[in-house]
Amino acid sequence: MSINGDEDKRAWLKEIESVEPLHPSTKTSRSRLSPSIRRTTTKNLKPSERPGELPTRLIKRKEANPMVDITPAAGPVKYARSGLQKKTMDRLRQGQPQFEARLDLHGCSRVEAHEELEQFFLTSIQSDYRCVLVIHGKGYHSSDTAVLKTFTMDWLKEIDAVQAFCTAKQADGGTGAVYALLKRQPR
Repeated sequence: MSINGDEDKRAWLKEIESVEPLHPSTKTSRSRLSPSIRRTTTKNLKPSERPGELPTRLIKRKEANPMVDITPAAGPVKYARSGLQKKTMDRLRQGQPQFEARLDLHGCSRVEAHEELEQFFLTSIQSDYRCVLVIHGKGYHSSDTAVLKTFTMDWLKEIDAVQAFCTAKQADGGTGAVYALLKRQPR
């Protein structure tokens, strides 16, 4: 059974006609949100205008590999998929385009960071963001290695929508953060 667009619209309008906005005193303030929700900060979050579903998983679940090459805490990083112009990567390293959303993974376990990162990128892709900032920390509490930094770099490479990433400017976190450039989404 199929419902055409006009019937669907009329049914929806009838369904929501009795809905009233929340009174300001009943809205949840940011300070009452759980820490994992507060950790994600976005500017001008807008729902996607594209039809279709996003995948529920962007990053494969992997067990921690004890033989993984851990990134030195102070080392800068950069990664670009083939075909990305050098000029685009140079602009990204300068913080252009300006990041539209930020995720701070400080204090997360590896498992928590994995979940946070995946949800953050699902939201960022759906919101048509072009550039985001991921703060992973510098690994100062990890005996001279940046464990979370290493896993974050691995996970970002698995997300098809990530065209490139590089160490952020000092003002945005330096070697403890990366800018990630997202592919333009088809409209």
